[in-house]
Order: sequence, then structure tokens, then C-alpha cells
Amino acid sequence: ASELLTAIPAGAEVGVLGSSLSAIEVALTLTSDGSFSRQSSGELQFISSHSTRKLTLYSRNGILPKVRGRIGRRPNLYFTCANIRRLIEKKPGRLTLLSVFELLDAELTAAYGFRTDWQRIINPAGDAVHYLRQDIQQARRGDGPDGELVWQTLLGEIFPVAREFYLNLSLAEREKFDRHFNT
Repeated sequence: ASELLTAIPAGAEVGVLGSSLSAIEVALTLTSDGSFSRQSSGELQFISSHSTRKLTLYSRNGILPKVRGRIGRRPNLYFTCANIRRLIEKKPGRLTLLSVFELLDAELTAAYGFRTDWQRIINPAGDAVHYLRQDIQQARRGDGPDGELVWQTLLGEIFPVAREFYLNLSLAEREKFDRHFNT
């Protein structure tokens, strides 16, 4: 971070290749010039310097990573560690993304009560600013009964088998995962 701040002068126009988490860290670092000030209302506010760097993030798909919110306690019915391990046992080293995706799709349908429109998620119509604002609002209020993000909650349940899942994908499926889904 200190090398970035030293190498790129204040007020510079900067292009960042990518929009995933590393790019977000670069953006946060390069816009960190300033100070925090407690307002009379008690709210803490960041006051940026007068010569902030101007950033443009260049994304392959034009969208930013999803904003994270609260995780709930909903137990998964289909997209579970046990079910993923069963798939691995059936096809060790030959697991397909489709077989795991079918579990995810079934889980999302059960959780939300309707089928996910994957084309709308993969190819959103509209601009990134609109989707970022929408994601921030949804992360703040959640989409589940207790203010949690349901999709994030159900993904979190399989973290213990994520490495196992990846290592048991066939080589072609791993390459596809790395090319399309790994950020």
C-alpha cells in the first residue's frame, strides 16, 4: 500500500485492470488520502484530500464483486458438504461444475421460492453504478427473514469442502472454473 501511495502521485488519473477484490483494495488504498472527522451528530465522516486520485476500474464483464452482508443461520437442504462429498466419492478427480451447480440451483430455488434467472445474473442489463447501489442496499437490509443475505448464507455453508471440491474437478473443469468463476 505504501509503495502505491508513493509511486502514484496525488491527483493522478489511474486505470486499474480488473474489478475484483484486489482491484478494490487498490482503489481503497489510492483513495485513502484524507482524514476522519467526528461530526456534531456523532457520525464519523471521511474527509478526502483536495487532490485525490481519479480511478477507473476496467472489468471484463462490467460488474463489481457482490457486496457482502450478514450471514444467517439457515441450514442448506441440497447444497451441503455431505452432498458435495457424495459427488466427489462417485467421481473422484472427475467432478463436473454442472453437478455442483445443480445442487446450488436447487438450494437457491428452495430458499427463495422461485428459479434463479442465471442469464440476468451473468449478463446484467444496465450500468455498474446501478448494480453497485442495489447491492449495497440489499447488503444493508438483507433478503432473508432476519436481514441476512440468503445466497451468501447458503454459499458459506460449503466453505469446509471448497478446496476438496476444486481439487476433484477434472482438469478441463478446473480450467473452466479458473477462467470463468475464480476471482
